[in-house]
Amino acid sequence: MKTFSTSRCHERNHPEFTLLVEPDGIADSHIVSLLADLESMVHSGSVFRADQTFQHGWMQTLIQELSDGSLTLHEPDMLSMPIKFVPGVTETVRHMMLQLFTLDSFSIGREQMDIPSVRQSGIACYRYNLGDGFIMDRGAPSDDNDSGWFVGCADPDCNHNNADNLQRISLFQLFLGRPAILGWVTFPTGTLIQQYNPELNVSLDGRPLEVVAGSFTDQMLRRHQS
Repeated sequence: MKTFSTSRCHERNHPEFTLLVEPDGIADSHIVSLLADLESMVHSGSVFRADQTFQHGWMQTLIQELSDGSLTLHEPDMLSMPIKFVPGVTETVRHMMLQLFTLDSFSIGREQMDIPSVRQSGIACYRYNLGDGFIMDRGAPSDDNDSGWFVGCADPDCNHNNADNLQRISLFQLFLGRPAILGWVTFPTGTLIQQYNPELNVSLDGRPLEVVAGSFTDQMLRRHQS
């Protein structure tokens, strides 16, 4: 684990943050961005205390106090339900990177990023985690707890219009059953994703989107096809 720290929180008589990150595959700039967000919030008057939650990207982290009085963040292990928090922000930063790179892969501006929380809910068919393919469709949320996402299986015989085939569960639980949703969850309302391996179709407000040549998603698709 590598340690990264803020340096200006004390100017507001606030503890500094000390974050632990496994640096493999993570650019320092994304960690620096998280530290800058924390410092900016402190300088704007926010006060952080142990056992409060803090959202970065879609991840809900837990603030903890270290023995030297500084604060740190723990993140969900992304393996168990209910959520189990572990020290560090490795997956928090990695998830944010993946979501940004996936948006970029379809020429969607980062200002259009619509970030939900892992604690928000979505609707899924009971077979959403079965088979190689899946469907994701984002509509307008019904309330603050709703992400707007529907996740379904790719079985054409599964009737997704029948309420008896559907369930409302948290995005965290959806991720546990279908980790491939991770890169898509920040796409804006009106997004439709149809992943029928190896075919991928993505549209926004009914307009098909093309994968940018050489982009992150383009490279992933080529790797799976080779």
